[in-house]
Amino acid sequence: MEQYLEGKVLGRFRLVRLLGKGGFGEVWEVNDENQKEYAIKIFNQVDHYNPGNTSPFEDEFYLIKNLVHPNLLIPLLMEKQNNIYYIVMPLCEKSLMEDLKERMIANSFKYQDKHQIYTEKELSIIMRDVADGLAYLKDVGIIHKDIKPDNILLQKVGSKYVYKISDFGISDKFAVSSLKVTKLLDTKTDGIAKAYAPPEYFQKKIDAKKSDVFSLAMSIYELATGDTPQGENGLAFGETLNILTKIPTMPEHLNYSRRFSLLLNSCLSLNPKHRPSAKEIAIWSDEFLNTGSWPNEMSKQLTLKVAPEEFSLQNSLSKSKPFNVKWIYAVVVIISLSIMTDYIISNINYKKAENYFSVGDNSNAKKFFLKAIPMLLPSSNIKGKIKNVSFLINNYDYNSRFYDEFSIAAREGQFTIINDKGEDQLSRKYDTIIPLKDNTFLLKYNSIPRDSIYFFKNAEYSLLSLKNNVTNEVSKVRSIDCNLVYNHRNEIHLRNYSNQIFTLIK
Repeated sequence: MEQYLEGKVLGRFRLVRLLGKGGFGEVWEVNDENQKEYAIKIFNQVDHYNPGNTSPFEDEFYLIKNLVHPNLLIPLLMEKQNNIYYIVMPLCEKSLMEDLKERMIANSFKYQDKHQIYTEKELSIIMRDVADGLAYLKDVGIIHKDIKPDNILLQKVGSKYVYKISDFGISDKFAVSSLKVTKLLDTKTDGIAKAYAPPEYFQKKIDAKKSDVFSLAMSIYELATGDTPQGENGLAFGETLNILTKIPTMPEHLNYSRRFSLLLNSCLSLNPKHRPSAKEIAIWSDEFLNTGSWPNEMSKQLTLKVAPEEFSLQNSLSKSKPFNVKWIYAVVVIISLSIMTDYIISNINYKKAENYFSVGDNSNAKKFFLKAIPMLLPSSNIKGKIKNVSFLINNYDYNSRFYDEFSIAAREGQFTIINDKGEDQLSRKYDTIIPLKDNTFLLKYNSIPRDSIYFFKNAEYSLLSLKNNVTNEVSKVRSIDCNLVYNHRNEIHLRNYSNQIFTLIK
């Protein structure tokens, strides 16, 4: 690899300071001719690629160049000089790993006295920012696969830091409709840091929605304690979790709240299905930052247990007193308790099923609807629900309920709006459907590929409103050459290639 030194000129940039290096190449702080500061990622020189294939540098650049999110480090441009590729990015102050080391060195005497390295509020800000970025990536079909403190950067905005996800060198893009499936790993795994890798990675698999959540929790645990959880016999924690290593609890002397520790433990679950989603983590962290306490709903969801066993009439009778004049009263009490218990169990399972159904998890919804069928009471309503859920499982890849009885559903990458009976409410399918406020949706269609699979043009948009259970197409936004992105809080942006912004409120 060519040697780079301070003061060397690469294209229109002058190298100022080496920020880091690895197997891919080097990252430098640079100045342009106007003395503006940037960071550039210089890749190791490669003589050739197979004909027809893009370089891995181009793959990384085109994967994210058209994304817009405040918690993603988006490259500004890619250039090539003398067969050397480099990507130009905004300059950040440092990485979380650098920040952690600085705190531990500067305040080592405090941590020996059992002080926190990061406060629970600071960790919640990091979790909110990174999880919000991961939720956005999932919505556009991207899995990062290498979340760790080295790849989370700090950018100063005013008096506060914003945390940004960086380094998409081994990330992958999938069709959004396929993100429900645990996939086999591809060959782009050489850069994964095993210390933060989820257990499914060691089984040559990746969970499209929850693997990055595990790596985020490992990173937060390291920031809280100064080190990642340790596995057995020198192996990575995620690897030994597959062979019954216990999930670590947060050390009590650090005085983090019980619910915060519960959240981290849930994110480190062996089964990806038991981990919360990135969107849930972002919402819960934001509520903690606004109110000072973790939401009750989070605690309930993370401690969700199997419904109690059915009350056994036979066991109750076996423990009854010998026959006496009060036997009629005893039988009435037992039957009443049996009916009451049956109702309680049915109601618990029914609520679980409704919760799963509301987030589009139809398999678990059907499972708990079946459990909710009472033994002693009528159940026609529940059987109707089971029929509807079975129809959705058989006919759609994904659905998520938003308003009243309406859901956004997808099949083979095309989206529509259906009611709870699975009846299609639209006359055609759309490329994307985004829920806005006041029962209104933004519909995107006619996206034509341009230059690469990450670039679209001539996307057309319509606004649709649900009123009195009747769908009405309200107005059509003029056809513009643009991408669709959304802010992590409450705004949707339509941006054309002249950098004009059209804003809608979620």
